[in-house]
Amino acid sequence: MAKVSRGKLDTPIGILRATTTQDDYGAVISTFAQVSQTFCEWLPLSANAVIQAHTEGMTITAKLHVDLQTDINQTDKIENLNDSQIFDVITVMPVPTDNKKIIICKVSNV
Repeated sequence: MAKVSRGKLDTPIGILRATTTQDDYGAVISTFAQVSQTFCEWLPLSANAVIQAHTEGMTITAKLHVDLQTDINQTDKIENLNDSQIFDVITVMPVPTDNKKIIICKVSNV
């Protein structure tokens, strides 16, 4: 794999993290709030990757690269700031030798 190129990180994304608050009656409300913004490179999905995920009972719809220093967890969501589409993070794979993280996502039901 080639090192991540800063010129290819051209899509702005927001990283959404679960937060909890309480309403006026003390009930806990769980929501996702944007904790940071960064840029990513959207990658094409191979048919093999989609088929393999399907055989393992998963659905994947997006693959992207972000800088290695990006603070992102497997429990976060990603919002494409160009079209406001939200994705659930399935896995985060750091690749230190290439200075990037590979993020596998699926479209969120939110």
